[in-house]
Amino acid sequence: MPQLASTTTNLIELPNYMGLALLISVAQSLAVAGIGMRTLATSYDGLNSPSVLGMILFYMGLVLNVFMCPASILIANLTLIIPLLLFFAYQPQDAGDVAIAVFLLLLIIAVLSFAQLQRQAFINQIEQKIQLEKLSQALNLAKEQAEQANLAKSYFFTSASHDARQPLQAISLLSESLLRSTQLVAHDRQVIEKIVGNLHSIRNLFNRVLDISHIESGKIQVNSQAINLAHTFHTLATQYGEMATHKNIWLHVKPTHAFVSHDAELLLRILGNLIHNAIQYTEHGGVWVAYRPQRECIEIRDSGIGIDTVEHSRIFQDFYQLNNSERNRDTGKGVGLGLSIVQRLAALTDTRIQLVSALGKGTIFRIYCKKADAPPNTYTIATLPQAQLQRNLYAALRGTRLLYVEDDAELRELFSHELQSLGIQMVSLANFAALQSYIKTHPNEKFDALLTDYRLPEAQTGTIAAVWLRHYLQQPLPVLILTGDTQVHAESLLAQLQPYCLVQKPIKINNLLEKIYLLLYPK
Repeated sequence: MPQLASTTTNLIELPNYMGLALLISVAQSLAVAGIGMRTLATSYDGLNSPSVLGMILFYMGLVLNVFMCPASILIANLTLIIPLLLFFAYQPQDAGDVAIAVFLLLLIIAVLSFAQLQRQAFINQIEQKIQLEKLSQALNLAKEQAEQANLAKSYFFTSASHDARQPLQAISLLSESLLRSTQLVAHDRQVIEKIVGNLHSIRNLFNRVLDISHIESGKIQVNSQAINLAHTFHTLATQYGEMATHKNIWLHVKPTHAFVSHDAELLLRILGNLIHNAIQYTEHGGVWVAYRPQRECIEIRDSGIGIDTVEHSRIFQDFYQLNNSERNRDTGKGVGLGLSIVQRLAALTDTRIQLVSALGKGTIFRIYCKKADAPPNTYTIATLPQAQLQRNLYAALRGTRLLYVEDDAELRELFSHELQSLGIQMVSLANFAALQSYIKTHPNEKFDALLTDYRLPEAQTGTIAAVWLRHYLQQPLPVLILTGDTQVHAESLLAQLQPYCLVQKPIKINNLLEKIYLLLYPK
């Protein structure tokens, strides 16, 4: 930056510098020529001759002048020129001495003017440097304040995520319990279904706002690995199948045995947002999801309203919605954040996404993922109809023994009640200390898995509890961590917990059962 300031100053003053430098050079040249002529016309006594000394000193001044240094101009030039001016003006021998004296006087005037410009330029450079330093300090301070504000925002959203997901999880469990009741009249069931629908909308908005905050915090670490698309597709079918059924359209996820290289969690978010968006804008027909090995891409096709070509770039903007400029919630089209999250995640993971769509002709999204080799010890998921899969899960998990750690008393009671009603045996504990006490006082009890909340009292976490339990039992007990936080996947302790599963609250009981089943029966 200082070099930039110096260059700017020199460019501003360049015309004046060139004119004065030319005048000084001409005056010096004429003076030196005059002194030389006088030396040739008169006798001289070696180095004691003023003419010879003048020529030498003028030559030195001319060289110093090239460096454009204010000190060299004032000191080297004036201290050399003034004595010579006095010498030729005091005892002029002929017209040549008078001419030299005049040229020397002009040279002094030019040097003084040039030095003044150099002085002002030097002052300007110093002032600009001071200003730049002040601006740099202000910029650093603003950057620090912005980073602190960003950290505070991240902390706020992390805390808000945990605190808000707790009651959402409780409402979800209570609603599911009521819907399973056989004593509900039709009107009550409709009311509860509307509550569940609004709960889903709140959860969807909450997840998207938190996703954007998490992405913009810059703390998401991309972990590319070989992903079994069968698992990803199964999760998507389970998660969005009910949404499609509720709209009387179909969601067909074509089975595949392909493996692709990507971040498993981030790819799931990209596909989930695109499928959610496709279902929202499809009223007839359905949504089709498949992997295209020839193109090495995942295709999501819908028979919806389509997107006009002029809208292709706009749909990725925050809060932009097709045919809903008034932001009417009754349209069921969400809040317009899904595709903006897709764009952010695509940039974060260096994923190419292609949009093919025209108004009235449906939409195709292609998500390009390179094929990968299947890692060793992989397992697959049986692609059964949802009802049959649910019955199989109930049968397979009946009699399973779970350790459950949750500090929220209401959630602990609700989860325990729901799981026990399905034949799962539960030992429910309130904190890490209670877990340690129970394990030490019941050394002969055997458990199939640990189900724990992430954030526990007294600055403890579910990962700390799981690591301690595995170390104490000397066995790799499967771990499922329920969390309302958005940054748990970056915790270093998770590497010690294979096999484990992170589950974001709120979660439905059937989805939780699937996660437990996959942990217990991975092959």
